[in-house]
Amino acid sequence: MRNAFKEIAEAIKQRANPIRDSHPGAAHHHPGQTILQTDEPLLAEPLERDVLAYRYHHGTNLGAIFVAEKWLFGNLFPEGATGDSELDAVKAQVNLHGLDSTRQLFETFWSTTMTPEDWAFLANTASVTTVRLPIGYFSLGPDFCRSTPFEKYGTVYTNAWLYVKQYIVAAASHGISTLIDFHALPGGANGDSHSGTSSHKAELWGNSKNLKISLECLKFIANETKEIPFVIGLQLVNEAAYGAQGMYQFYDKVVEDLGKINPHLNVYISDAWDINVALQYSIKMNGRGGCKVIVDTHKYYTFAEEDKKLNPYQIIDKVNLSEVEKVRGQGAAVIVGEYSCVMDGRSWGTIQGNERKDLATRFGKKQTETWSRESGGCFFWTYKMAWMPGGEWGFSEQTTNGAVHAPQLATADKAAVQDGIFKASKSREDLKNASLAQHTNYWNHASPGQYFEHYRFQDGWEMGFNDALIFFTYRLNRTGGGITRTGADKIGMLDLWVKRRELEYEALETREKGGAVDKRFFWEFGHGVRQGVKDFEHVVGFC
Repeated sequence: MRNAFKEIAEAIKQRANPIRDSHPGAAHHHPGQTILQTDEPLLAEPLERDVLAYRYHHGTNLGAIFVAEKWLFGNLFPEGATGDSELDAVKAQVNLHGLDSTRQLFETFWSTTMTPEDWAFLANTASVTTVRLPIGYFSLGPDFCRSTPFEKYGTVYTNAWLYVKQYIVAAASHGISTLIDFHALPGGANGDSHSGTSSHKAELWGNSKNLKISLECLKFIANETKEIPFVIGLQLVNEAAYGAQGMYQFYDKVVEDLGKINPHLNVYISDAWDINVALQYSIKMNGRGGCKVIVDTHKYYTFAEEDKKLNPYQIIDKVNLSEVEKVRGQGAAVIVGEYSCVMDGRSWGTIQGNERKDLATRFGKKQTETWSRESGGCFFWTYKMAWMPGGEWGFSEQTTNGAVHAPQLATADKAAVQDGIFKASKSREDLKNASLAQHTNYWNHASPGQYFEHYRFQDGWEMGFNDALIFFTYRLNRTGGGITRTGADKIGMLDLWVKRRELEYEALETREKGGAVDKRFFWEFGHGVRQGVKDFEHVVGFC
């Protein structure tokens, strides 16, 4: 199959002083002219890190392994623990056993909670692409515990970061990426115990000391992981309190500083329960270079009073992510970082037995199908707990039940992937010509006599088609590292990927032309990228 990435730079050079038709109303395209011939990074073929970061993420959270929650791992909390947070667990253990024994106890817990069988289940049975791994600031070691409630217990966490990295390596050895979720921040991004303490206060916001420690933690993680392609992003905050003071100013500072460490890093932000504002922030930040910003929203239907009043059928009907549709095509990106099959007891009422199980399965299917259509990925809460398989909170149980399932292409066998490649190759020129003709005819009819640069649409189409192909064949073509995964991948956060390609295209043309360029028709390139991806996925048939 032709590699479009070998021609675009030369094409742009040739257009630096283009000879145009004599009348500005003519439609301009260059038959046979495709895209890319350069070793430069702009508009280069997607690298492994790109495929891992931008593919659709079918995933699960690993739960409270590094940020203890009593309801998930009561075995970490000895009798006499006064609360249900990480701090309560470590304090009670140290009071009983001392610092060194508690360190050994926690290290044993970290090293044994996820087994080889667990990783094999996630990779081979659940077809997981990515795990969301919650950690706390204390997980980074004693230096980051200073001037915090964990200072007295810092030595317990001497090796904690090494164990976090072992999880990243274990996941990668099974072809699974990791989204590092900075779940517990100094002072707490919210008042819940999963912020690390039982203070029930959100004292991160407006506290310069806590914000500074948080920034240093995030910079440390970015430095430690910048050479690991299987770390696909860093989430800055988990479930920030609604209306958190100065949150977006904090995001601005963190994104700027992390971009200096790793400009390829995708940064995930909490929407603080206001997804519309967060999406607008994502659009703004993704319109410039550096780290791209992805919104993490959580979709639970069990905690709000309005949901408790609904029956299961009404809740299933309510499942949606309609906010994303309002900003389609603007460069926003979103994932559902947490969801479950849980409904409140008032919703269930007297429903029990097989009827309840069937409705929970319907609920899970409706969610995973909605998230796969409207977002760049979803992560069930949660995989691991002391009471496996976890009921309606359990990714393992709901995967086995069929409530939570990977997209069809994630389970495709090698023959199906190869057949998709053959269909794409055979149909490529016809698809391109048809899409270019449709685009040209539409705009020339909609704006007769107006000047367009339709060759930019063709450039974009070639790039989009090839990008989709590279994502689709990543698992088939990957060599080395002992990783073998069946299935295929698709571009998950398409709006964000198109925006990235548009920025690269603009930067390359600006450089080749030695300064400012006329960008009035660059939108045609973006439309072409999107259509090329769409045509590839259509002909393959199960993306």
